[in-house]
Amino acid sequence: MASARAPRSDLLASTPPGAGRAQQLGFRCASGSFGTHFTSDAVPRMDIRETLALNLRTIRRARGLSQEELAHRAEIDRTYVSALERSVYAAGIDVLDRLAKALGVEAADLLRVPPSRQGRGRKGT
Repeated sequence: MASARAPRSDLLASTPPGAGRAQQLGFRCASGSFGTHFTSDAVPRMDIRETLALNLRTIRRARGLSQEELAHRAEIDRTYVSALERSVYAAGIDVLDRLAKALGVEAADLLRVPPSRQGRGRKGT
């Protein structure tokens, strides 16, 4: 019969439930409306706007489309495509879906951090 281990009161007193091991690994705990989640400062990630901008520009160019043609196919303004590619605006989910369909990719592909960019943070951070 296995014996129950007593919780380490010194660790648990200063951390939320379940956070002990994660904090030992360099993660910090954040509680929000969707529950507890862990983030890490060890590997900074690209900002989601930068990820969208990079993927949008890369895929658009690979398809041989101008910003104007992509905007026409996605039924949005060309200046909005330009602003998205410069990380000026964050696209709503409906616009993201229309852009993905116009490019022939899944919406998730536009938000996936490219392997060559993982671990890079925003400029100046």
